[in-house]
Amino acid sequence: MTARVKPGLAVSIVTDRGFAVGLYTHKDPKMGELIWIADGFWDEEPTVQDVQRVERWRWCVFFPLGAAVRRRLVSPIGTLPISKEFEDFPVMRAGSKQQGWFIVRGGEMENFGFERTDDRGLPPRILVNDTRLKEMLVSDWTPEEWW
Repeated sequence: MTARVKPGLAVSIVTDRGFAVGLYTHKDPKMGELIWIADGFWDEEPTVQDVQRVERWRWCVFFPLGAAVRRRLVSPIGTLPISKEFEDFPVMRAGSKQQGWFIVRGGEMENFGFERTDDRGLPPRILVNDTRLKEMLVSDWTPEEWW
């Protein structure tokens, strides 16, 4: 059984560069929990006040947050109200050379065929585990790198 998590939960993630912060904002029936990753790292375990002061969120990714909390792979910081910028589900991109490319808006997929969208800054609709998430964090990964 996975731990119950609710939107607004902020978590800290220990990496080789310090503590990173993730904020759970949405749940997708197929992909699970969507978390946004704060810009930067903290030398000490972040607090709710630290999360409230975050000015820039780098990107979002699907991550099995309930299981990660239960397995103590991430540490809950606290629950915050979801800010206006995160009320709507983000527009994302998905696909591959084999299946074609899609823009995903609120669960609806718009097919682009085999030509990729020009908007490389859109976050990819991908699900990652804790190891991959940490790799993405410490390497300063950006959505533009995923095709």
